[in-house]
Amino acid sequence: MRRRIISIAAICAVLTGPSFGAVAQAQPLYTEEVPTKHLKKLTIPVAWANGYSGKGIRVAIIDTGVNKNSKLLSNVKERYSFTTDNPYTKKINEGDVLDRFEEGHGTGVAGIIGAKPIKDNEYFSIFSVAPKVTIASYKYKDGTEDGDVKELIEAVDQAISDKADIISISSGLQSDIPALHRVIKKAYAKNIVVVASAGNNKMKSVTYPARYKEVIAVTSISAKNKRSTFANYGSGIDFVAPGENIPTIAVNGELYTASGTSFATPFITGMVALLKEQYPYSTPQQLKEKLIASSKDLGVEGYDTTFGYGMPHYTYVEPQSSLAPSSFKVSGITDHTAILKFTKSAEDTWDSLIISLHDEEIARTKKTSYTLKNLTSDEVQLVSVRALNAQGDAAEPVEATFATKVDTTPPAQATNIQFRVATNKKARISWDVKNTPDYAYAKIYLDGQYVGKSTTSSFTTKKLATKKTYKASVVVYDTSGLSSSKVTAKLAIH
Repeated sequence: MRRRIISIAAICAVLTGPSFGAVAQAQPLYTEEVPTKHLKKLTIPVAWANGYSGKGIRVAIIDTGVNKNSKLLSNVKERYSFTTDNPYTKKINEGDVLDRFEEGHGTGVAGIIGAKPIKDNEYFSIFSVAPKVTIASYKYKDGTEDGDVKELIEAVDQAISDKADIISISSGLQSDIPALHRVIKKAYAKNIVVVASAGNNKMKSVTYPARYKEVIAVTSISAKNKRSTFANYGSGIDFVAPGENIPTIAVNGELYTASGTSFATPFITGMVALLKEQYPYSTPQQLKEKLIASSKDLGVEGYDTTFGYGMPHYTYVEPQSSLAPSSFKVSGITDHTAILKFTKSAEDTWDSLIISLHDEEIARTKKTSYTLKNLTSDEVQLVSVRALNAQGDAAEPVEATFATKVDTTPPAQATNIQFRVATNKKARISWDVKNTPDYAYAKIYLDGQYVGKSTTSSFTTKKLATKKTYKASVVVYDTSGLSSSKVTAKLAIH
């Protein structure tokens, strides 16, 4: 499904006033380059003409690795590997970051998403969707052996920790793995868009993780807008994109053509990057709705299990000025809480509000009030509110600072006390500490006698007597020295 085509040449509430979102006139990009027919088909040049190329968007490519030997992929800033070396293959190290999958897989995916323009090519000079994205490669499998789902889960988790904006996965599993679904849900909750391929098994069954509702599932179509013969389809398909004879980069830095749902997926990943640049505060669902709104229906009218919502086209919408709330106040301040109140007049254009605490987003709301909880007592708090209109255009944030009161609220009780007894009869006691932002430590008691304290949420006892049941108690303390009531559970040593 691949062939080489060409070589590449050389302290009280202090409020700021309401503000307007700045709408800057972007400079057109890539006006001299000749795009491939696939990019034209998806109307990607419309994005470039309006100044969008994925700049500032971090895309995590979880695949077979992305090679370094092409100047066209200079925006691949980080490379990680979650594979392990096979000691029986003496000449290669499967645990390195290199892509060894035939002509290239992860490298090819990266090329479609964010390769630089090329020169001296009579057919085209640009073949990637978002040439200015920042790419990070997370290798979880190697061309010499199948990847482990554990590696895939670890790679997704690392991409979340690295604050990816988009995760692109051009591979899949036939079975639902709950641990994989959990980490995908974690990414979705962090407003990370996950895009994945549907598989090349010619089946009416979408592979996982594409099949999860939190993921944008992509399958392949031909030049004639027909489902590719190799492409999976069925319930869960969201979009289609060109996936046959796609120009991209091989492992040796040359160009070749690749086919498969793996290579249709990066077109949608790249388009999401363009939209994310234009609408940086949009949620994964909001970005998906923009793709749906711009899709050409290729099957029966409406959604179907062959083409999903259809083939998206990049559609430019002129940015609008979004008004911040005309009134924003902080009231009801206590040691750990405060109430934010907003006024929405007839002139206000905001549809939802992003609330951040100390520059970290904590909530989104469409309501005119929001209660901040679990604040640290006796501390200056910085809260900001950014308004979004229905199209996802954002206003500049409105900020407020205020000081919480001196702590008078005892911490919450420890919950979910659990025990694990080691072979030497020591016991590890663990517990949960919730709704206590100023947690300092916990004191532990056995049969009413103090045995120690822990600044974490676990404690290991000294050797205990066998065939005895102990009463283990935990008391939580906060940084102000206030304590919770004692919580006791039974610990049986057999």
